[in-house]
Amino acid sequence: MQRVSVGRGGDFATIGAALSASDPAHPLTLVLAAQVFEEKVFCEHPAVRIIGQGMDQTVIRWHDGGFHPHPDGRKTGTFRSYTACFDGKLLCMENLTVENTAGRGEQHGQAIALAVYSETAHLKNVRLKSYQDTLFMGPLPDKERQPDGFLGPRQFAPRVPSRQYYEACEILGDVDFMFGGADAVFSRCQIHAVGQRSGFAAAPSGKADGLGMVFERCMFSADEPGSLRLARPWRSEGKAAFLFCETGNALAETAFDPWAEQAQTYTFIQYPAAQTPPFCKAATEQQVRQLQAQSRAHCDAVLQKITF
Repeated sequence: MQRVSVGRGGDFATIGAALSASDPAHPLTLVLAAQVFEEKVFCEHPAVRIIGQGMDQTVIRWHDGGFHPHPDGRKTGTFRSYTACFDGKLLCMENLTVENTAGRGEQHGQAIALAVYSETAHLKNVRLKSYQDTLFMGPLPDKERQPDGFLGPRQFAPRVPSRQYYEACEILGDVDFMFGGADAVFSRCQIHAVGQRSGFAAAPSGKADGLGMVFERCMFSADEPGSLRLARPWRSEGKAAFLFCETGNALAETAFDPWAEQAQTYTFIQYPAAQTPPFCKAATEQQVRQLQAQSRAHCDAVLQKITF
């Protein structure tokens, strides 16, 4: 196993330099200093662990927005706007912040802070901060709806299923700021809608036979009370469940929406709820217990994979 320090006084000055010098045949651990790393990170290492010194101490930051011009003469687009992108088999991140500082989506477009295509990922005590499209969880949907809609590192690659687990993380954004096709569990995370343009927190695009996105005992908040909506489907079979979450005064009157999907093959669950919200499916206590068991098994499987 390779273990190197990055930043002030470390083995490498930048994350990019440390990744370039690594041997892909062996798992890699990067220990980041307490500082701001102003760089765009792309990592294809098969197995990588990144350890910071705390959310407020270690920050990876970049500033690309989807509307910004790209060196190839086109717009950057959503999937090239990332601050950090990981595309390997195993990813573990802890105790740091990843931020896209491009600005608000109205002016700068989508601005991904973190894109995770890794087959298995575990993030703990990580803050992800942007406005529109903060966190992308691969794989991409099978087909684009617009030419070059998926322009970026995995546009033409096979759609590899991904299992992801977010534990005690903080995620900030305004529109569709957790999106993609991964099966992902968010446990005891703090999720905050920033600004007055608060849209939907989750936009799942996974398959009907998958777990989808499960938010368990998370806390949702918003700068603007009554502005946050929980989910809309990015593709027709998208799934999201919100179990025993606290929402305070953050939620809009209608927290879910079908978006462009009229077939109603998506699945949204909010439990407990005084009555089943519009566009949600009713869930019994037994069904919720089964979903919780599936979520626990999912998280256990993620942790068993990441052993380095």
